[in-house]
Amino acid sequence: MKKEDVFGAYDIRGTYPDQVNEQLFYDIGRAFVRWRKTKKVYVGRDIRPHSGVLRKALTEGLRDQGADVIDLGLISTPMAYLASRKGDVLMITASHNPMHYNGIKAVLKGTQFLTGRQLLKLKPLLGKHTAAHRGKLIKKTILRSYLRTILAHAHNINKTNVVFAGGNCTATITIPKLLDHLPVDATFIGFNRHEFTHHEQQPDLLLNAKDCADMVKLKKAKLGVAFDGDMDRIAFIDDHGRIVPADIMLALFASYELKTHPKRTIVADLRSSRSLKNAILAAGGQLVLSKVGTSATTAKMKRHRAILGGELSGHFYFKDYFGVESADLALVKLLTILSHTNLPLSALIAPYFQYENSGELSFKVADKTRTLSAIKKAFIDGRISRTDGLTIEYPDAWFNVRASNTEPVLRLVIEASTKERLEEIKAKLLKFLK
Repeated sequence: MKKEDVFGAYDIRGTYPDQVNEQLFYDIGRAFVRWRKTKKVYVGRDIRPHSGVLRKALTEGLRDQGADVIDLGLISTPMAYLASRKGDVLMITASHNPMHYNGIKAVLKGTQFLTGRQLLKLKPLLGKHTAAHRGKLIKKTILRSYLRTILAHAHNINKTNVVFAGGNCTATITIPKLLDHLPVDATFIGFNRHEFTHHEQQPDLLLNAKDCADMVKLKKAKLGVAFDGDMDRIAFIDDHGRIVPADIMLALFASYELKTHPKRTIVADLRSSRSLKNAILAAGGQLVLSKVGTSATTAKMKRHRAILGGELSGHFYFKDYFGVESADLALVKLLTILSHTNLPLSALIAPYFQYENSGELSFKVADKTRTLSAIKKAFIDGRISRTDGLTIEYPDAWFNVRASNTEPVLRLVIEASTKERLEEIKAKLLKFLK
């Protein structure tokens, strides 16, 4: 793969050391300072073993181009957002990708998330260095400030037993410290950051959630919580040990947020269940659908002054946290809801399961464009939208199939009023997706 291919839809990301390496990160550091004409950059990193050497290379490039570097050390993506309130942030992470990947998420001052298209502006500047005085290196921690920001939303939380699955990743930084201030009887799975190197598969949210679900049933816990690699995504497991779809959780959050912010807007990605729309309308709010991705969702939230947003992949965006995601805040919000209602999660979400839903399925296909074209022709009798991939709607069903922005696959979600109708559509689609 060519070097420029690491500039993806959301960030810079590739395999280490063949696609991303110290030289590239050094060049990106120098190019970023030239592009932004900045005198100060915050730098943080995730827990991958090569994030340390890449941080050093990036820092050297930034400093050699004249910028002071504020080294935040090990941080989560939500912590990077907090730092961006004061300046530009470059976080070394590959999010949920396997261990041999790495990359850079860039957030400009004011919590402005940069897309891959915007980051392409760095490419012409790579390797074209100009003379500059050397910037300073300043080490700083923002964990205490981050926890204070999150805990400001913890109100009268009752004691409860919760299972936490961290995948030996960034959750090990914030969750134990957060729980020092909450009445939670915790069981931890995967909270040894030194074992991250033993992951044969990616520290994926769904893998962690399955481990968590098993432990919830074993411990008879009231709640399970699982995190992805950099803490921007979260999955919840109910008291029966069932993984709760993120759009169903968003319906729950929306119902409670709209009690204190009536008639406001909620943003969700277009893969979300029709149950979510029903819940928002019933609570007196409005739903706006978005393309998949942080940049698309946060842009819609700003445009519509939304109080809440979410994605099927487990992102929850709160107006209370600058309109960006924080898994820690989502946890605190749910603990507050559970405490104020004195109801188990299974009872709270039961009204939102109104349709049969496939969940998100992934398929490797040889030609994504040709496959989407063939599907469109086969379902020409439905209402067609090309907002993000291909969405086709019927009165009793809908589906979306789209190319992943982070992996070489097509993603599929189907929802229908009956299981038979869902299976009928799925069987027809599998002819193209095998």
